[in-house]
Amino acid sequence: MIRALVLMALFLISGPARADGPECMADISKAFAEAMKAGDVDQILALYLDSAEVLAIESSGNVRRGSKGLRTMYEAAFAETTWTRADFELIRTDVRDQEGFCYFRFTAEGTYKKEGEGGFVLSTQGTWIVRKTKQGWRIVHEHFSPLDGIPRFQQKTD
Repeated sequence: MIRALVLMALFLISGPARADGPECMADISKAFAEAMKAGDVDQILALYLDSAEVLAIESSGNVRRGSKGLRTMYEAAFAETTWTRADFELIRTDVRDQEGFCYFRFTAEGTYKKEGEGGFVLSTQGTWIVRKTKQGWRIVHEHFSPLDGIPRFQQKTD
């Protein structure tokens, strides 16, 4: 975790911000959104490094460690909800030869599977730290957090 924080600090103080971001971050965010809408745990886990090193901090504050922790998180999310929309706004991206990061806003809509609970909108911000592997770019650290003054979950009104 210390390595991820040091890497992120170095990226934040070096080089100009590029709002459009490298293609790999756009590809990851698009694949993430598709996997969310499909409710496909394996498809979403393929975006992460398959390692005990992976760390995910949810916007609720829960910390998930390793591939098993990620699987537990996404299985629970997909068991309770159906995701109908997932959008990323890539705000700042910096990717070097082997590692990089992306800061973004994430908005998703869905419905609860439990009858009578209706739909919702999830609004958060997040950071991914990625590493280039033989299989392509993989997320090694993610941190989602609430947006100031905006509830994480809002009841969807039609």
